[in-house]
Amino acid sequence: MKENLFRTNFFLIAFLLYLISSSDVMSSVNDSSVIQTKYDKAFTYYKKEQWPQAIICFTDVIREDPSYVKAYLYRGASYGMMNNSDSAIANYRKVLMLDPKNKSAHKVLGLVRYDLKEYNEAILVFTKGIEYYSSEGFFYYYRGLCYFLLDNYSLALPDLDKSISLAGKNAAEAYILKATIKRNEKKFNEASSILEEFFLKYPDNKMGYYERGLFYFDQNDFKNAVIDLEKSITLDPEFYAKAYFWVAEAKRLQGQDSEALENYNIYILKGDPTVTNKGYLGRVACYTNLNRKTEAYTNIQLYENSKGTRNASYYLIKQQLLDKYDDYKSLVALYTSKEKDEIEDSMLYFKQGIAYENLDQRTEAENAFKKAAFTGKPNQWYKWYSKGLVAAYEKDYKGSIVEFNKAIETGGPYAKISFAKGFMLYQDKNYLEAYKEFGKAMEVDSQFAQTHPEIYLYNANIKNNTGSSKQSLGELNKYITQKPTSYIGYYNRGKYYYLQKEYALSVEDFNKALSKTDATDKESIYSFLVNAYNDSGKKLEAIKTLDKMIELYREPSYYMIRSTIKSDLNLPYKEVLGDINMSIAMDAGNGYYYFMRGMYKQKYDTDTTQICPDLIKALQLGVPTEVKLIKESLCGK
Repeated sequence: MKENLFRTNFFLIAFLLYLISSSDVMSSVNDSSVIQTKYDKAFTYYKKEQWPQAIICFTDVIREDPSYVKAYLYRGASYGMMNNSDSAIANYRKVLMLDPKNKSAHKVLGLVRYDLKEYNEAILVFTKGIEYYSSEGFFYYYRGLCYFLLDNYSLALPDLDKSISLAGKNAAEAYILKATIKRNEKKFNEASSILEEFFLKYPDNKMGYYERGLFYFDQNDFKNAVIDLEKSITLDPEFYAKAYFWVAEAKRLQGQDSEALENYNIYILKGDPTVTNKGYLGRVACYTNLNRKTEAYTNIQLYENSKGTRNASYYLIKQQLLDKYDDYKSLVALYTSKEKDEIEDSMLYFKQGIAYENLDQRTEAENAFKKAAFTGKPNQWYKWYSKGLVAAYEKDYKGSIVEFNKAIETGGPYAKISFAKGFMLYQDKNYLEAYKEFGKAMEVDSQFAQTHPEIYLYNANIKNNTGSSKQSLGELNKYITQKPTSYIGYYNRGKYYYLQKEYALSVEDFNKALSKTDATDKESIYSFLVNAYNDSGKKLEAIKTLDKMIELYREPSYYMIRSTIKSDLNLPYKEVLGDINMSIAMDAGNGYYYFMRGMYKQKYDTDTTQICPDLIKALQLGVPTEVKLIKESLCGK
């Protein structure tokens, strides 16, 4: 990371204020002329920081004497303090025209150029200063800093070494910047040596602790990073707002989200308002991890409103937020509206495909994966992975596994791809191999099942399909532990208990499944619940559940099932007949309904003239041959 510890305006202003007390430029002209009186008046305004009045009076001095160097120098300084860079530069140039060796003019002109990020122009000014003042460490340091900001480390390092050897006021900063360069070059041993030498000379330097904190951070040593960064804050709480940011980042990456939030909050309060948007993004990550949805969404909005950069970190953190709450529509929007070139196109299509897939928009997902597979850079893991998914859509499961293997070979995430391979094998009913791949995914990434708990569902189904049904219960329990708010775990466990004839437990799980907001298959859950109540002898509860199903779905078969349970309970014939008549009214082409009505008539009324027409109708509509035997026994051939 490129960290420039110094906000330029701070040093520019500090230097301009230094001019007030500097004996080499502060001394007055030794005469009693009118010009001297006007100069003294102008300088009094300058000391009082009354910049407009100072400019007017220095201009009056210049009008009287166009060669008055100090008047130009301080008029330029006054313009600088009012952020009028163009006028400040014009005055400093005039000073150097009149006095080419004026050290103060070289310094402030270079700093103004630096402040404007005109680094090449600043380098020219500082180089000129070195020609006249080769033992002035200031010029070497700031020229080295400009080279650093232009990423020209080979020229920056000699200047920084020179500044250090001259042991001037900027020697400490030169050490820090030299260590930063080595850190950016990933030459951590050299950076460490520089910092050791630095602390021998400057044992309690806040900038040194800050830089060493970043040195540890870059090596993922977050614990020591926090120690040094907090030391820099202890030495001077107002030193540098970014120190709080990096403490927050280091704590977040150690899983200390609550502590990280405290530091992000301080950073946002203290930081430069033009860059504090990074603090909002950090808070999004913490609130997401802490499952504080409202605050997470609020801060992503604050980040976007502050015109935060849509870089890779933004996409990653927002994706984690949207993934956390299954907000796939927003994910599609995120990857559709991204700024050009922030994410390589084929990766963008790949992410779009994943989002569409989670929305069950298979056509859109397949189209996105096809684009991912055949656009952008060649031989990227996600391109092979996309090809594998396209093959899967075409039910070419063996072909998809070939592509997934290529994705692994080109550096793709092993756990993720093993999981995908396992799913393809599962679809191909190759259950034992699928189970092995799922196992590899969890072995390579111990946290994989936490982010992909559906792996437990697949394992449970595999156990059922391979004759190990009792082991499937353990897998289902793991899924429910990971996703207690999801209906599917309770639904599947309820079916397991039902097949084991543990009806009370199955009823409990089916009711839990129905209570979950994500339950998308309630009709099937109700059907199993009816069976569980009925088979456990709780037939009145089964009837109540059927009442609910009939209210919701108006399905003729539900009337027929309710009539059967009412018949089992020997409820009044009128109630039983009413339900089966409703089934026939809604679906007169179903012979089974006529057969059941005939059987009810037999149970409640032995008059064959009432039974036989329904059995004959059932036979005409094509019910099984067993009905024919019953009809012949009751009605004759």
